[in-house]
Amino acid sequence: MLLLRERGGIFVDRAPTEIVREGIVASLKAANLLAEDEAQADIVLRPYLFHFGLESGSGEDLFGKVELAVTVKDVKSGDSKEIKATGTSIAGLAVRKKNIQKI
Repeated sequence: MLLLRERGGIFVDRAPTEIVREGIVASLKAANLLAEDEAQADIVLRPYLFHFGLESGSGEDLFGKVELAVTVKDVKSGDSKEIKATGTSIAGLAVRKKNIQKI
């Protein structure tokens, strides 16, 4: 999948939904909070991904951006609540040695 087309493009090898899902599952496993299956869970999470990719910065930086909402449903009571999340990260532009002007 191609991200940030206007700056030449950056490719990712999996779908954004798959990357976000793997991140959530890894976090829950690390905290020992992941149930074996939905039937054994106390709560069920349903993430909805709105934005995943890079945003233009000042020309010298790249901003990674993720926006999602997660519906959290209590299996016992049936109550559910939506939680919104946004995340960003910043990285400097990669510079290759052969692109640097020699004086």
